[in-house]
Amino acid sequence: MKKFFLLTFSLSHFLTFLLSYFLTFSLSHFLTFSLSYFLTFSLLHGAGTTSANFLKISIGARQIGMGESSAGLSDDVNSINYNIAGLSQLGTREFSAMHLEYLQGIKYETLSYSHPFKWGTVGLSLGYLYVNDIPKTIIDPNAYTEGWQYRETGSFGADDKTLLLGFSREIEKNIFGGLGVRYLSETLDDVNSWAVSFDVGCLYRYNKKFSFGASIQNVGTELKFIEKRERIPIIFRAGIGYRNLNGSFKTCLDFVQAIDNDLEIRTGFEYAIVRVLFLRIGYRMRGFDENYKLGYLSGLTAGVGFSLFNYNLDYGFVPYGDLGYTHRISLSGRF
Repeated sequence: MKKFFLLTFSLSHFLTFLLSYFLTFSLSHFLTFSLSYFLTFSLLHGAGTTSANFLKISIGARQIGMGESSAGLSDDVNSINYNIAGLSQLGTREFSAMHLEYLQGIKYETLSYSHPFKWGTVGLSLGYLYVNDIPKTIIDPNAYTEGWQYRETGSFGADDKTLLLGFSREIEKNIFGGLGVRYLSETLDDVNSWAVSFDVGCLYRYNKKFSFGASIQNVGTELKFIEKRERIPIIFRAGIGYRNLNGSFKTCLDFVQAIDNDLEIRTGFEYAIVRVLFLRIGYRMRGFDENYKLGYLSGLTAGVGFSLFNYNLDYGFVPYGDLGYTHRISLSGRF
């Protein structure tokens, strides 16, 4: 009952925030929004399991190299996937395409785009995760395979798709807000399910060096497979970003709370050795048990970026202990 009350409070507060979002906003709203959701999610964490967990996979090789943190910095087009309010900081059109070689042969392709107008910035994010050649088996009393009575009848595939449309604008001086609506679907062989969710974010530029951000993602309907309904993972992020005056050094610290996971602390650093070469390193503290099981080096991330004219090529590396390594490559540009 306690968790139900807290969840009801969180969702009702979220909907109220949506309605009043573009009517009035101030720093006090920003702080209230961040604190209330952080406390609510801290009490709700571990409340059951969720589906569509591909929504937890971080996007953008640059952000990956920086410990998968970006809520408080949010200074490129991939901010739509971390803190949608950051889109308003972009003065030009931007795009970013990413390819991820994930675990167990899973691949993930994403494309993000932002377009600034006088009245705000519009953003788009597409994602497609897929895996093929999964063995299809059926129970067969006449078969005997590795101690089990089943046999293979071929193979099948599975995929997840997502489309996020977002809007962001500067509400007051140095205070930015953003809203997004997402459509997502999951397919397993010939079974399909879909859901709709909302994202909301806010960002405060304290000065030219420091910024603070918070967002809540994936508040929406449930997925339904045949007769079973499953929630999608609501995620809260709050972070602090720092950049020096010439932009050669940037760092961020994020607190990330998914409704079915423990609190994660993520931090990362980016340093421009020269104007065309960037080195990145980060760490994700995902809870004692998970870091212990996978090994503490599994929390480490690293990356490198190359910049030429208005285009960037970025690489991100994430180890998962005995499970293996993942590699991300992103191509982005401004025009």
